Amino acid sequence: MDRRRRWLRLAPLAGLALVSVLALAAGLTVSQLEERDSFCISCHTAPEQTYYDRARAALTVSGPFADLSSAHYGMETTFRCIDCHRGNGELVHRIATLGLGARDTAIWLSGQADESIEKTELVAPGLLTSACTGCHTEALLEVGFNNHFHNKLPEAYALWSGGQPLQRPPDAPDLPEAYVFETGTNRWRKFDRWPPDSASATPRVTEPRHEVDCGRTASAASAASGGCIAGESRGPPGARQA
Repeated sequence: MDRRRRWLRLAPLAGLALVSVLALAAGLTVSQLEERDSFCISCHTAPEQTYYDRARAALTVSGPFADLSSAHYGMETTFRCIDCHRGNGELVHRIATLGLGARDTAIWLSGQADESIEKTELVAPGLLTSACTGCHTEALLEVGFNNHFHNKLPEAYALWSGGQPLQRPPDAPDLPEAYVFETGTNRWRKFDRWPPDSASATPRVTEPRHEVDCGRTASAASAASGGCIAGESRGPPGARQA
């Protein structure tokens, strides 16, 4: 009797362990199968089949392409659907991807799938964004007007604030870090680093100095502000005083 009670107490734990093992095995199996595009569309509806057909057709042409996924297939022959739909590939995103797969399966079995080809609403856009960021980091950080729409994305700012350097466009001229005009010498100076490493290399704006009629050296600003007292004026050098 005691043994039977012990087994009854352990039965729920054993059942939970069995379910966990089966769920893990199913998840690993599906994770391997979803690497194949043919498996991904095996239970999908007309829209997904259309996207797949477009992508396969893109392998034989050089463009223009019907949509973004087709463009990826046209530029990279080893591309797969899952490359964009599993996010950054980390555990959290992998679990989210499996959950979406289970959701799609339930929709397909219930006959409630959306048959429209061009969608107007994204499901789990964060997965797509993470996948884009992972493959196109350089594109997000490439500066210049032609790429400013990427520079304004929150993901670009997150990469930059996290320490990723900005990228120069391939056709950008070879410019220094800083161009500075030095007014005192009337010349342009180049600096590979800004601010400069040495304080002596820092350009300074100098103020012209001249001799004023009070016989002492002063700046143009002090002369203009009445720096000379009229009673002390001695006139130009060599002039005879009254």
